[in-house]
Amino acid sequence: MVVNVMCNNKRVHSVIGYIEPKDKLQGKDTQIFKERDQKLEAARDARKQTWLEKRNSIESLKTPTISNNDNQLTLPTQFSISS
Repeated sequence: MVVNVMCNNKRVHSVIGYIEPKDKLQGKDTQIFKERDQKLEAARDARKQTWLEKRNSIESLKTPTISNNDNQLTLPTQFSISS
């Protein structure tokens, strides 16, 4: 009976952090985890930047306001008082 010994070396396992067993045995796991952490951090930064850009674009679409000198009253500019 012939057994394919290599099949478990190419398949990632959850027990060892979703890396290939051969990488774990060769000591590459630390480098792989470090690279993953860097990619995750870059993805978090990109999502944060996108979120901030969208929030700023929404803020710029809001109705501008006017206020009195004491900044106690804020009214939308679309309303005006005519005499």
